[in-house]
Amino acid sequence: MRRASKAVLRQSDVISTFKANRGGRGEPRIPVCGDYPGDRSKTTITGKAASSYTDGFNAMGSKVLFFKSQLQAQSYWNMTVRPDFATCNAAALAQNVKAGVTATTVQAGTIAPPATGADATAAYRTAMHYDWPGHPSYDWYETTVFVKSGRALAIVHVAYANQVCECYVGIARLLTQRLRAAARTN
Repeated sequence: MRRASKAVLRQSDVISTFKANRGGRGEPRIPVCGDYPGDRSKTTITGKAASSYTDGFNAMGSKVLFFKSQLQAQSYWNMTVRPDFATCNAAALAQNVKAGVTATTVQAGTIAPPATGADATAAYRTAMHYDWPGHPSYDWYETTVFVKSGRALAIVHVAYANQVCECYVGIARLLTQRLRAAARTN
């Protein structure tokens, strides 16, 4: 747990208008749809930490998992980090709306992963358009980056209204560095 908590996104890493969010609004989540992500119960997580920040509407956060072995980290990666993540996330975003709100998927798929230096990196974007009678319509962009280093995995989640925050690139690189440093500590 100590290693995982050393690697998550910190208050000092985010834009000054963002504050810690104890409700976990910015924390990365793995949606569940049909057979995605599958049964991952055979993987043993030995350390887990998460962080969440919001500026009142936009959100960002991270989750770090340390596994019993590199083989288990790879197994978790294989089941979780695939294009189904984005389409399942879009379905979850469309279902979890207030009454009267219409949600339309604009994008749900893989994007070019940032260069992080990790053993593996994958990135996904889900873009939704929301119409709510009596309120301005808006677009919602969620970018999720997965990085794997050794027996650890970090997930970056950045969600912004009406624009993509390119900040996910620097955050993914920073978390990769922290994963490596945490793996070297006792």
